[in-house]
Amino acid sequence: MTDEEKNEISEKQIVVFNLGNEEFGVDINDVKEIIRFQKITPIPNTAEYILGVLNLRGGIVVIIDLNQKLGYEPKEFNENTRIIIIEIEDSIIGMVVENATEVTKLSLNQIEPAPTIITEKINADYIQGVAVINDRLLILLDFKKVLKSKDINNIENISHENFNDEEHIDEKDINEENLNGEKLNEDSNK
Repeated sequence: MTDEEKNEISEKQIVVFNLGNEEFGVDINDVKEIIRFQKITPIPNTAEYILGVLNLRGGIVVIIDLNQKLGYEPKEFNENTRIIIIEIEDSIIGMVVENATEVTKLSLNQIEPAPTIITEKINADYIQGVAVINDRLLILLDFKKVLKSKDINNIENISHENFNDEEHIDEKDINEENLNGEKLNEDSNK
């Protein structure tokens, strides 16, 4: 094995993003792509952290507010908000984060177990570890563990129930009026 191959094995690339005042990272191999925040079609009767769905190049993506899923307060979305697209158990899922700031390399010996002060705020099962990079603490998440099997089943059901039949929600059918619970149009009274 060459020195270069040994370095590749002992290093991983991490996508760095923010939630609240914390910096998080996720293995780049778990990320399909990162997109700007865009209009999401809400789905009624789902968990609070499920914001809805969006159409990404013809495929339906269920969108999760990672702030809410991790127990943080929901934040206003702005021009820095990003959606990290991942695939878990054949489901394409988008995780909304406040911003995605960089891709960085970590050597495996930089990763340490998360201290109690962090696992008291965030479920320890979700955390792969922490790393210190230039005096910054980076919390490394495992997206597959953040979304448990129950969550994945709910997400698959949302996709299948709402979008695999002939009737489906079309973004042009949703407007400010019907999102506020008012009547859709004059035809809805007939």
